[in-house]
Amino acid sequence: MFHVRTTKTVSGATAVQVVQYRNRKTKVCSHIGSTHNLKEITALREAALQWIEKNTHQPSLFHSREEENTSVLVLRKSQYLGIRHSFIYDVLSTMFRNFTFHQLSNQLLLDLVLMRIIQPVSKLESLEYLKEMFGIVYKQGSLYQTITSFPKLKATVEEKTVAIARKHFAFDFSIVFYDVTTLYFESFKEDEFKKTGFSKDNKPNQPQIVIGLIVTREGFSRLL
Repeated sequence: MFHVRTTKTVSGATAVQVVQYRNRKTKVCSHIGSTHNLKEITALREAALQWIEKNTHQPSLFHSREEENTSVLVLRKSQYLGIRHSFIYDVLSTMFRNFTFHQLSNQLLLDLVLMRIIQPVSKLESLEYLKEMFGIVYKQGSLYQTITSFPKLKATVEEKTVAIARKHFAFDFSIVFYDVTTLYFESFKEDEFKKTGFSKDNKPNQPQIVIGLIVTREGFSRLL
C-alpha cells in the first residue's frame, strides 16, 4: 500500500511525500514538495494522490473528478487526512482493560506494548508508527523520561497476568519453565514467517524465527 505522508523539514516547512511501509521500514517513493502555506499543502496532497493513481495499480478511495459532486460526499469541501487503523487499536486496548493494565496509569507503556504486537520494531520507530497508524503523538523526550519507570511496574504486570490466567484458564502457576531462542535460515529473503533482527549467532543479515517453550509442572509443553 502507498500512503501520503506529511513531515516537518529542517526549515519548519511541511513536506508531502508518497511512502510505502515494507519490512518494518518506511520507503519514500516520491517527494512531492514542501511549503509553509496551508492551502498549498492541500494541493500537494492532491498531487501525491494523483502520483499514486498514475504510477501504481492501487485504486483510489474516491471517485473521479467527473463524479465528485455526490449526495454522499462533496470532494471540493473535503480533505484527505490519512488512514487510521482504529479497529486493531480498540481491540487490543479492550484486552488491556480486561487485564486491568489501564490501572498502571502509564499509557505510553501500553501503546508501546500494543505496537510491539502489531509491528515489532524499536521504541523510537514505534513512536513513528503510532503517529502514522493511529494519530497518537509522543515526543522522544517523553519516552526517555518515562522509560525509567517501566521496570518498577514489572511485578504489578506479572500479578495482573497471573490473576487472569488463574481466573479464566484454571492455571495455578506453581511451577513453570520458560525459555526462548532463535533459529536462523541460510537465506537472505524475509517473509511473514521469518525476519531479520538481532542474532545471537552473529547472523544479522539472515532471517530468523523466535521460538519460545513453556513447560508446566504436569510436563505439558507448548511451543510459541
